[in-house]
Amino acid sequence: MKYFSFIAVALCAGMFVSCNNNGGQQPVAGQAIPSNSNVAQQAPAQQASAQDVPQAAPQVAVPAAVTDFINKNFPGITITGQDPDSDGEIEVYLSDGTKVEFTPNNEWKTIKCPGKAVPAALVPQAIASYVKSNYQSALITKIDKKYGSFEIELNNGVELNFDANGNFLGMDD
Repeated sequence: MKYFSFIAVALCAGMFVSCNNNGGQQPVAGQAIPSNSNVAQQAPAQQASAQDVPQAAPQVAVPAAVTDFINKNFPGITITGQDPDSDGEIEVYLSDGTKVEFTPNNEWKTIKCPGKAVPAALVPQAIASYVKSNYQSALITKIDKKYGSFEIELNNGVELNFDANGNFLGMDD
């Protein structure tokens, strides 16, 4: 009886292989399939093609409000990348090395401009005046809006804190 079971299994396996005239191999994209092959008669969705090759996930579009903000405040500088967070925030990377973080409402949250000044139009006047009076040769290279306050970083490494009205609160350690 064992002998009969072995033969039955062998016959079934042989029939399975013989049903596929290309030797049991699946077609490869761009490879010709013999016309007498059962693979050639499969539905088009089952045949491999260049369209079946996984493509990189499309980049999510940057919201128009973010693009408008960048175009207005960073003229001539292009967006080179983005990193949306699961909480709805988005980080946008610019061609000059600047990074701008936006809230889910597309309002800027943090602007970091390594080696150069944050655009003056984005710094509250009271903060700009304080920095100019107390750190004449320093540039504001980072500004971070916090809840009811601002934190700025100067190109000399000094970090300053201000309230929402631009009143100086102190230095970070």
